[in-house]
Amino acid sequence: MLSGENPTQNNVVVGSPIATFYNQLVINFSTSPTANYSFTYQDPNDPFGLVYDVRWAVITTTNSNGLVTSKRFILGTRKVVATESINRSRSTRFFRNEKNALPRRSEQGFSLIEMMIAAVIFILLCSAAFALLSVAQQRYQTESQVLNSFQKQGLVWTRWCAT
Repeated sequence: MLSGENPTQNNVVVGSPIATFYNQLVINFSTSPTANYSFTYQDPNDPFGLVYDVRWAVITTTNSNGLVTSKRFILGTRKVVATESINRSRSTRFFRNEKNALPRRSEQGFSLIEMMIAAVIFILLCSAAFALLSVAQQRYQTESQVLNSFQKQGLVWTRWCAT
């Protein structure tokens, strides 16, 4: 399908060129961007400074009177691989401003204090679990001994009554 200029014509693609891929209409990124139907976007919160190419096309459907009944939007995005954006993101990654001079928290890992606190909590949980296990084991041994003594008494009683 070729890009048309009149958005009121029936089933004419307006905007970025499209292609068919596995019976689906997709944006054709092999051509240069179409004016007013594309832009580039860089996420200000992305530490790598990646740039995305965003393009879209519109297919209008009209009725017999020429009135627009629906519009189908095809949207496509892709990551721009440009050495300029990659070099810029690497050089500005740690030096955006004085407040963010260090890498982000997600890139630093855990501090020694956090690791020590986690170890103490783990030790406390393990000691509580072993204490409960010890109590359960003692209760099992006691009940086993009581049951064993009742069985012995029953055996003695049975023998005494039999004689």
